[in-house]
Amino acid sequence: MRKLVFGVFVLSFAISILTACGTKEADSGSGTGKTQETQGTENVKAESKKKQVTIGIGQFAEHGSLDNCREGFLAGLAEEGYVEGENLTVYEENALADGSNANQIANNFIA
Repeated sequence: MRKLVFGVFVLSFAISILTACGTKEADSGSGTGKTQETQGTENVKAESKKKQVTIGIGQFAEHGSLDNCREGFLAGLAEEGYVEGENLTVYEENALADGSNANQIANNFIA
C-alpha cells in the first residue's frame, strides 16, 4: 500500500512539473537569423514578464539531496525570468516521510 501511495505521489509531482513547464508558443519564423533555441528562450523570458505562474512542489521528506534539487529547480526558473513574488507563486509541501501525508498533498495539488 505504501508503494502505491508513494507511486501516486511521485506521478502527480512529475505531472505537475511537466504541466507547469511544458507550454510553448509556435515559432513565427520572422527570419531574423536567430536560432530556434535563442528565440524560444527570448519568448519564455518575454512571457515570464507578462504571465503569473503558480507551481506546487511536493517533497516526500527532508533530505539534503532533495532540498538541493528543489533549490536548483527554483534557481533554474529564476534564470529564465520566473522570480518568486514577482511572476511566480510556489506552494511547497513536505510529507515528512509519511505516505498518507504525501497522498493528501498530491490530492490537494490536484484539487
